[in-house]
Amino acid sequence: MKIMLLLLVVLSGTLFCSCESEYNKQLNQAKNLVEEELEIRASIRYAGDKTRYFEQTLNELDETINFHAHLSGNKEVFLNELNGYKSKLLLDSNVDKEILISKYP
Repeated sequence: MKIMLLLLVVLSGTLFCSCESEYNKQLNQAKNLVEEELEIRASIRYAGDKTRYFEQTLNELDETINFHAHLSGNKEVFLNELNGYKSKLLLDSNVDKEILISKYP
């Protein structure tokens, strides 16, 4: 009886660790996609036009991020954490600053 209980505890601990690592794996992949999304949005801003290609690429990125959120096992917490990461990147970067270009160095 004690062996069965010990086996159950070890098995549940192993499953818990594997689920946590899957969540982190999906989160890291989604963070890379968020960084890519921000780069695309910045290039749209400086390109001056929103082409169909940019919109399609952003939609595909959003679908992929939602897929990773679904695979993570806890979609709501995953998306909240990802939005926090995105906000942090926006605050830390110079996305809102304009680049002034001069012909004189």
